[in-house]
Amino acid sequence: MQNEHFESSLFEAVFNSSLDGILVVDHRTGKVRQCNKRFLELWRIPPDLAARRDDDELIGYVLSQLLSPENFINLVKELYATPTKSSFDILHFKDERIFERHSEALIINNEVEGRIWYFRDTTEKIRRNET
Repeated sequence: MQNEHFESSLFEAVFNSSLDGILVVDHRTGKVRQCNKRFLELWRIPPDLAARRDDDELIGYVLSQLLSPENFINLVKELYATPTKSSFDILHFKDERIFERHSEALIINNEVEGRIWYFRDTTEKIRRNET
């Protein structure tokens, strides 16, 4: 039992120390299964919204931050309709931030259980390369 607690604590420590924002969504229920602190920071998600764990509400909140919200939502819909598909794209924000977005199927025991989204803020890296 003590080993299980250690493994759980280890996972949480690693998950929350990632430089990437990570969001795990159950594609069947539309509920957020897990997200790390970096995800909440990157997207500036208020604590009360995060606590509701509702993917549709999170999407609605983040759309107003993006330069091309229609591209963002179209890809989300496409990936939820084809759960095993992988994806990579670049997101541009109204405030000039730039994120890479990766998405993969969440597969547990050979079953697709949802989708994992990874977000990396590449704003500074891109600005350095532009000068």
